[in-house]
Parts: sequence; structure tokens; C-alpha cells
Amino acid sequence: MPAEHAMHTRPVLMMASTYPRHEGDAEPRFIADLAMQLVKQGIAVHVLVPHAKGLPLHEVMDGVSVYRFVYALPALESLAYEGGILSRLKAARWRYLLVPFFLLAQLAWVLVLHGRFRYRLLHAHWLVPQGVVAVLFKHLLFWQRLPVLLTSHGGDLFALQGGILNRLKGWVIRHADALTVVSEAMRQHVVAHWPALDVQVLPMGVDFEQRFVVDDSRPRNSIIYVGRLVEKKGVHVLLDAFALLAGRRPDCPQLVVVGDGPDRAMLQSQCHALGLGERVLFMGALPQTRLAGVYARAILAVMPSVVARDGDQEGLGLVAVEAMGCGVPVLASDLPAVRDAVIDGQTGRLFPAGDPEALAVLMATLLDDPEAREVLAEQARQYAVSRFGWAGVAAAYAGLYEALG
Repeated sequence: MPAEHAMHTRPVLMMASTYPRHEGDAEPRFIADLAMQLVKQGIAVHVLVPHAKGLPLHEVMDGVSVYRFVYALPALESLAYEGGILSRLKAARWRYLLVPFFLLAQLAWVLVLHGRFRYRLLHAHWLVPQGVVAVLFKHLLFWQRLPVLLTSHGGDLFALQGGILNRLKGWVIRHADALTVVSEAMRQHVVAHWPALDVQVLPMGVDFEQRFVVDDSRPRNSIIYVGRLVEKKGVHVLLDAFALLAGRRPDCPQLVVVGDGPDRAMLQSQCHALGLGERVLFMGALPQTRLAGVYARAILAVMPSVVARDGDQEGLGLVAVEAMGCGVPVLASDLPAVRDAVIDGQTGRLFPAGDPEALAVLMATLLDDPEAREVLAEQARQYAVSRFGWAGVAAAYAGLYEALG
């Protein structure tokens, strides 16, 4: 246990709405990995996440105590997971009725857990709903000092627009003790709206030591997309670009789409309309334990993100960083947050967001130039390891915890 953290016996409570439900789950696990890495540094971490049917209320996963709050009857607990709260609300508007119960149940569980463990600080991932609950609880315990750290991941900052929601986000941000965001573009957005605030850029990390490593033992024979199938991910742009590419070079590699979401049926219909047939393989969502094997067979990885109609956009795009770790050249939309990971001509190539013609030309150019792909892949992995490796990211968060309490 590092000496600087050994003096603290009181745990930290991390609050989130996205978390692996079991071993091998395809849910994003960056928060679980952060908690696990902090435990390795000697920090006791508890995590509070939504319950889902069939899950225990408490279990220890990778040294982390995971608590799950019940907010409805088991059959109705469908507000979280499988794409996230915003996607679940868009898919079925009746789920808005669950939101008050979700907030109240989370608040009640924080009250009970804090009464038992006396947490040294609350670390809330996403401004809404976790940030709302954390700041509200801090005010309820006004006679105690309980620091609140907020971490915004993008969708909560960009997509939740409107008078009431903007005021709610402002209230949460102003009453927190510290705020971190995962990209410089997000920091600039916060400062533009709340100029007096001090906000730090601290991204989530990637495991470059055991999980996302270069594997040259398999033939590289595909173009790959990894991510949710929702509007802001821009998969429809990739399909249009791939159709252009396939029309110009019949021998082009297969396109492999890894992920799931509400747009899957629409995207598969688009494939049929474009006459792509078996040239595109929809694999569905995969756990991270299987992702490295898919990256190992990829010639190129594409991140075709766009700004969605509701304003939602990438907060960073860790899938690009994962691909870099596996030695796969990345082509990405030229969006502000993406530039933290993909530096055009150095760690990948950028193209105008929403432009299938530009993407098709870029894919063709790199398919024809293996030497350029090799240079990009090597530079990208070095950059990714230096900036997004878990050792440095976890140490930065541990230092912030130390400063807060």
C-alpha cells in the first residue's frame, strides 16, 4: 500500500449508472477499471450502481465493494444499462416515470451507506443523475464535511440541453468541490458556460499491459467499428463511405461492426439498401476480453462520430485509444473532443464529420499504403500508453482524492 494513501481507512463512494453487471458483461467497464486501479493503490473504494433483475444487492468484484440500489419492481428496472439512461429513455418514454424513484432510491442508499461507512468523499460519475444526488446529499449533511468530486463523460454535458437542465447542471457543478472532464474540448465547454470554475482534464484509462496489446499472430483482414449503435456514433456515415469504397474496389476488406443499440435495425436496413450484404458483419456487443482479438484482425479502425440532433457528441472516444493500443491505425471524425486522442497525421487520420466521400478516400489511401499504416500505428501506441495508461490516470485521481479529503 503506498504510504501517501495508507493513512486513510475511510472508503470513497463512487456513484455511477454504467458498470459491468457480471464477468464477461459487454457494459463499458472504464469506471470498474478505475475503481480496481485505485484499490491497487491502497484506496478503499465502494461503488453504488443501479440494480437490475437477477443481480445481488452487494458483491465484491475485483476487490471493489459493489452495492446496487433497487428503484422499481424487478421487471421494471430498465432505466440503466444496455446503452445508458439517455438511450433507454429515448427507446421508451414511459421510463421517465422511473426517474423520480431512481433518484430517491439512490439518495436513500447513499444515506444508509454513509451512515454505515462514513465515506471520506463522494465521486459521482455523470452530472445527472449521480451528480444531482451527490450534491443534494452533501447539502442534507450540512453539519458534516463531505467533499463531492464530479466527473463528466460527455453525454451529460453536451446532450442535456434546455433551460431547466442547464440550470440543474450549473447548480450541480457550482456546488461540487471539484470537477473533472475527459477531454480538453469538454473543459472549454464548461469554462465557457461557468467561467469561474476550475476544471481538470483527467481521462479514463486503458489497460495496455494485459488487455489491449499488439498481436501480430493473426492476419489483418477487416475494417472495424466498435461502439454503441446510436446517432452520435455516426455508423450511418461509415456505411455510406464503405459502400463507396466497395464500389470502387471489389476486393476491399470486410467491415466488422461491434456493438449494439437502438439504431441496429435501421443500420442493417441501410446495409441492405446499399447492397452490401455479407460485406458487413454485425457482431453485436462484445466483452472487453474479446475485443482485443477483434482489433488484432483489423487493418483499420474507424470512429465516424457526428454531433447528434440533440447536441450529444463524443466526450473523448476511448475505443480509438483501445485500437491504438492494439496497433490499429485509426480514422476518426474531426470533432473537438476526438482530437485529444487522434492527432491528424501523427496518431491517426481525421476527416470532416459526416462526410462519407472523405472517409472513403481516406480508407482507400491507407489500404494502399501499408508503410503509412505501420508508422501511424507505432506512433499512436506510444502516445496512447503515455497519456491513457491506467497507472498514470489512477495516480492522478488518487492525488485528487488526497487533496479533497
